[in-house]
Amino acid sequence: MANIAEWTVMVFLNADNNLEQFGLKDFREMAKVGSDSNVNIVVQFDRNGGWATTTPQWRGCYRFKIGKGSSYTPAEALEYLGDTNMGSGITLRNFVDWATTKYPAKKYMLAIWNHGQGWRHFRTIRPNVSGLELSTFRQFRESRMVREAERQARTLSRREGLSDQTPVLRTQAIPLDVTVNGSVRSVSSDDTSGDTLYNREIQESLNGLNFDVIGFDACLMGMVETGYALRNVAKVMVGSEELEPGDGWNYAGWLQSLVDNPEMSGADLGTTMVRSYEDYYSGPGDDPATTLSAIDLSTMQNLATTIDGFANTLTNVSNADFGRIVSARRSCEEYAPGYGLHGVDLARFAEQAGAAFPNTDVGQAADAVFEAVRASVIANYAGAERQGAFGSHGLAIYFPETRANFNADPDHVGYIKTNAHYPVEFVQNHLWADFLLNRYLAGVTT
Repeated sequence: MANIAEWTVMVFLNADNNLEQFGLKDFREMAKVGSDSNVNIVVQFDRNGGWATTTPQWRGCYRFKIGKGSSYTPAEALEYLGDTNMGSGITLRNFVDWATTKYPAKKYMLAIWNHGQGWRHFRTIRPNVSGLELSTFRQFRESRMVREAERQARTLSRREGLSDQTPVLRTQAIPLDVTVNGSVRSVSSDDTSGDTLYNREIQESLNGLNFDVIGFDACLMGMVETGYALRNVAKVMVGSEELEPGDGWNYAGWLQSLVDNPEMSGADLGTTMVRSYEDYYSGPGDDPATTLSAIDLSTMQNLATTIDGFANTLTNVSNADFGRIVSARRSCEEYAPGYGLHGVDLARFAEQAGAAFPNTDVGQAADAVFEAVRASVIANYAGAERQGAFGSHGLAIYFPETRANFNADPDHVGYIKTNAHYPVEFVQNHLWADFLLNRYLAGVTT
């Protein structure tokens, strides 16, 4: 009997959208390393053929085992699946079952590649809010977008094979009077089907499995809500608190390290991926607004319980002291500035709240959250422009600054406990949403 591989790395590469060119680039990066007897690299690659050309040109979905020097041509594929809905949990589970059956290994990694947190840029909708709330929200977004545009103008893109130097992120700009669905709940948008994978759908479709690593080569997935949802699905989660540049992960870097040292544990691989990302984006001319972290998912239940204690003490703060909570929140920058998705670094807020309430129950609870985040983060990287007021300790949490901003988010129903449409389990089971809606946002309307 042949020796079983140490690792099977599965990449669910959904390039059926405007990221198609980067899917081709990342396939080439994987092929620089390729599979060997210890590491299988298998990919389900979906394209729509509308954003990038190849010879031969193709669309639809193919499965590949990537060898050193492999090409993404159909002639080298193992299977053709036709037009496939990569926004479906059933499709995701079918790929995993196929890969683990055909390429068994001692350890498994699943990477989900695409837009993150529901960047459904072709399906943006106008929020149903009052004119005053919309005006307030537009002013909020415009101020953040101006500042972010200035930052991006200073950053050169490292896109392979493209001649211009315009910075590219894994999203698109959107008009000031619309916003984007899915701020805390989804990934993997598929343009052909019009579908997207909700976190709850990933969680339920992978029920019964336990990966050594689950990673998101996508924007904004490094959140408490995501980690909590996947706490029983994998040992380690790799994701970014911030937007990812179009280039995404440095596949050639971390895969070469894995092939060179296939005895790595999941925590070792997560750390290697973070350090590889840091190496790729921390040089002169690179994007200083990048983040990536590896999270120990076995700590998520304890972190959620610790957040409960913090939320409870914040809820019980007197009206006279409420302004200190508001000041602590306003000391935290939001990720994806100007997009109205309202993710802030949890440890940064806890740090600010602890400083605002020294030697009190709130201060002690804030310190406990800060330490619980530290215990959860195996490895973390934050570029220079995502430190400071961003914090970027490794895990973000949903925290709109005002009720108007919350109402203007068309996906805010995901943070209402009675929501039954792919409900967020962290919202259902814990007290952060109670503090947010019933205390904080009740006091900060605009």
